[in-house]
Amino acid sequence: MSASWAIAQDGASTPRYEPKMIINYGGGGWKNAQVQEPCVLVNPKDASKLVMFFSGTALDNGHGQTATGIAKAWANISDPLTWHEDVGNPFFNGDPTNPSIRSIRPRFRHL
Repeated sequence: MSASWAIAQDGASTPRYEPKMIINYGGGGWKNAQVQEPCVLVNPKDASKLVMFFSGTALDNGHGQTATGIAKAWANISDPLTWHEDVGNPFFNGDPTNPSIRSIRPRFRHL
């Protein structure tokens, strides 16, 4: 997941945007394929910090199955582009072998 920040070079021209990776994905495990769906809030326990909830997806466990996990990270309000992932991530991890808990997304049946 990346974010962009406006940086005006001379104060008069159009600012340029430089992307910065804030949450990495890949490397195997629960967020091997992607991270997405961030929700950023002011931490209700400490107003000087932000908390972000996000999901990650691992693709193909070798049997063509995927799973989604939910995790959290925090940043200081004074530095909103530097995020620190919680060491206990993910706090919810779907089971790719069980369709009822494979994903956090609801499944709808069409009649």
